[in-house]
Amino acid sequence: MAIPSFPQRRGTPQTYKSKEVVRFRKTDDVEVHIDGMGDPGAYPQLVELVEGAKAIRGVAVVSMQTRLYVLDEGKIRRLAEAGLDRFNVSIDALEPALASKLAGAGWYDVERVLQLVKTALEAGINVVISPVWVPGLNDEEMPKIVKWAVENGVGRGVYTPVLIQKYIPHKRGRRVNVRPMVWGEFWGRLKKMEKELGVPLIPRPGEYNIHKAPELPRPHRVGEDLEVEIVARGIFRGEMLGIPVSRRGTAIWDRTITVVYGREASDSLIGRRVRIKILENTHNIYLAQPLC
Repeated sequence: MAIPSFPQRRGTPQTYKSKEVVRFRKTDDVEVHIDGMGDPGAYPQLVELVEGAKAIRGVAVVSMQTRLYVLDEGKIRRLAEAGLDRFNVSIDALEPALASKLAGAGWYDVERVLQLVKTALEAGINVVISPVWVPGLNDEEMPKIVKWAVENGVGRGVYTPVLIQKYIPHKRGRRVNVRPMVWGEFWGRLKKMEKELGVPLIPRPGEYNIHKAPELPRPHRVGEDLEVEIVARGIFRGEMLGIPVSRRGTAIWDRTITVVYGREASDSLIGRRVRIKILENTHNIYLAQPLC
């Protein structure tokens, strides 16, 4: 699960909201997975976030998705001391030029990232490498990544060391001009690679302790008309973030809603109350349009 609010230190209202969500799940083995747009490593209170999450009763594992390059050895050791259990590290190639291209950053240094993986393992944080397989671009890099991971103790026998992801074009994500593999082709190629390398690449049943737990309620239905206060810019151009004027004061029911303004989006909207119409509520992620 992903915590909906970032606790800055133990005992804050944000931490309490996170505790509410964990209690609602009615299980004592929750995994808090820290992820988001961009890299969570850039979040300034990351160490406090991990420490706060680990302090919540019912949280068994705290993990984080990252490319790792925004961290340094000191920060990694502080995260280990705070209780971080696992990094899921995105490394799409070992060849430096290709790795930089796939990361979309000319300054990306895969050699430095590999060294930071070793630092994490030495500090006591387990690591799983999760490359995206982009057919026609990094096919030959997949076995290289697997071999490097095994040779350097990634996964430590607890997890499948490399979890290869299938490239899937997304309407809001980066797109590459390639033909994506269909699922049957993807699983077939993974199984073939497993046999060739003698390394498991498909997680064992129960490996990540994934099981059913109560889903958070969806407080707003598609088509609903409500009033929100605009509080900030959204992630993408043309979007603003709104919070319902009528709230319950609990993370179980309260949501932040992305309001699509298009060209009319501007900082001048911040602080205004507007009426909106809910367009989507998939996975409790809300998208709306302004009505005035």
